[in-house]
This record gives sequence, C-alpha cells and structure tokens, in this order.
Amino acid sequence: MSDGNELPPPPRNLFIEVTTECNLRCRQCHMWRSQEPSTSLSTREKTALLPPFAAWSPQALVVLTGGEPLLKQEEFFSLTRTCRQNALRVSVNTNATLVQEDTLERLLTEGPHYLVVSLDSHRPALHDWVRGRPGTYARVLSLLQRLLHRRNASRSSDLSILVNTIIFEGNVEELDAHVTFLRGLGVDGVSFQMLARTFMRASREDVFFARHFPREVSRVEAAIERLLKLKARGAPIVTTENDLRWMKLYARDPDFLGEQVCGSAERNMMVDQQGNVQLCFFMRELLDGRVIGNVREKSLRTLWESDLARHARGVMEGCRKNCGMLNCHRKQELS
Repeated sequence: MSDGNELPPPPRNLFIEVTTECNLRCRQCHMWRSQEPSTSLSTREKTALLPPFAAWSPQALVVLTGGEPLLKQEEFFSLTRTCRQNALRVSVNTNATLVQEDTLERLLTEGPHYLVVSLDSHRPALHDWVRGRPGTYARVLSLLQRLLHRRNASRSSDLSILVNTIIFEGNVEELDAHVTFLRGLGVDGVSFQMLARTFMRASREDVFFARHFPREVSRVEAAIERLLKLKARGAPIVTTENDLRWMKLYARDPDFLGEQVCGSAERNMMVDQQGNVQLCFFMRELLDGRVIGNVREKSLRTLWESDLARHARGVMEGCRKNCGMLNCHRKQELS
C-alpha cells in the first residue's frame, strides 16, 4: 500500500462486466436472476476505456465477466479486438454453452488470449446438476474438443484453453480423476477454487453453501495432497502449490482467515454494467454501499488515484472476509 501522497502503481487487471444475465441456472450463483439495467454502458463506452488504460498500464490483463459474456457476442468480440489492438492481454470466463460454429472460428482469430471454461466434474450428471441445465456438460465437452482440435491443427492461434473447477462436497473425492480426464483432452491448464458463499444470493439463507461446502476437512486435505502430487508429476494444474495449501485452511474455517489474503485493492479495478468502479467485487460491503466512482464521470486513472480509492485500500488492507480466497482476489504470493 502506498504511503502519503505517493501514487499507487497502476492496476494490472481490469474487469469489465459484459452482461449481468446468464443462460444457465447455477446453484452457487444467483446472478442469472438479474436483468440488464437500462442504464448500462454501451459497447462504445466500454471499448473507449481500453486505449487510455493500455497507455497507463501497458500489457495489463483485461478480464471480461458476466453473467455469461457470450450472450453479447458482438460486444464481446469488439472488446477482445480492441484489447489486442492495444497490446492488452484479455481473458474471459465462460460456461461454453453458446459457441456455434462461426463463434468457434472467431474465438481462434479475434478472441481472447485465455478462454477459461467452467467445468465442475468429468461426470455429466454432476456438472449439469451444479449448472442447473441438462445437456450443459455435453456442450462444454463438444466445445473443448472442437476448439482444441482446430487450435492445434492451425498452429497460428495464440488462444490458451483452460478449465476452472469449483471444489465442493459433490466432487472433492474425484479431483484427481477430473485432472486426469482434462489432461487427456489436452487442455492447457486446470485451476481450482473452493466453493464460496453463493454469489448475488437471492435469499437470506445461503442454502447451497450450507449443504454443499465440504463437510470433512480431512477429505479436503487428502484431495489437495493428491492434486499437489499430480502437479509435481507435471499435470497441467495452474493453481499454485501455495494456493492449494491455503485451501486446506479455508476448508477448516471459511468464515475467518487469520492472515489477510486478499490483494485485490492493490491490483484490480472492476467496472460494472452501469460504469461503477470497485477495487474488489464486494467492496460495497466494506464502504457502506459506496463505490470509488463512475467511468462516465472520471477516467479510470483519476478514480484509481483518488482519495476515496486510497481510503478504500486502507479499509481493505485489514479485510479478512472469506471472498479473499477467490482466484481473482487472492494475493499472488501467500506466506
């Protein structure tokens, strides 16, 4: 954290919300219940953020988020093209169910550098159950197979194809088999994150988290040890050894972490559909509902260097909420 009037280094990650809507009904996320706000930023407003951001933070990473970003394909590809034109790396998380043949080709030629596909199990029934739609697994597998085949055949695309998996009660015993399956497919990497509180929960009680967070710490610890052994033997697990070991502590008590593990305020900016800017996805909870500003009124750099942002970093420096263990929030190096 910067002292006094010293300006903080520019953020290395810019998250841009493409849409709040989603075509699935994931049990660990209620964002699909939301509707696109009438005051959403236009595609032009979003793409206009990128050239000045690239000049301020060269070769930074832009992450396109949702909802499901591919629900708005033209905006999605407008953003990926603009990122590439400005030497920004770009990543997207997708449920991979909306990719038609023409979209497949565009992903290879004008899409992101990193396509992160959600797949929570190599068992079709379990993944479909988590994602709330039958046939989801079949679509994901088809996309991975076709995209990997074309990417490998062309040898001209720089697209990296990764899978992200949530660890919960239903799959904790099968993680090593899951990695072996994905390694056989030829994906470039597999990342893991522990089940977090239900995102944008629609009810007062967090029923899914309460019922499906792994119940026995010893089972999580054993599963993590198996992943560490696979990683040591060359399996494409991109989650770091340190992060995997930290998941054991999180499994023991997801509501309190003795050490501050969140580094989001030092490296991330999040721009939502209405142009509001936060330094983590849950900053409003810490700042009495406030954000650090809106991109329709001030530039990203002005907001990042503002007194309110400095205040937010001071508050977040002591934050020990369990969301600090999310991949996007967690410190890059944990002790």
